[in-house]
Amino acid sequence: MTYEEVSDRDVLAEEIGREVSYRRVETDGASRAAALLAELL
Repeated sequence: MTYEEVSDRDVLAEEIGREVSYRRVETDGASRAAALLAELL
């Protein structure tokens, strides 16, 4: 959304009620990084 759209109450009200879909996020990044560091040490 642009700043102008966020400033418009009607546009903002429409967005608040909208259903959201998020992308899947990897959750094992810390353990993979630890494994890579362990190989170096």
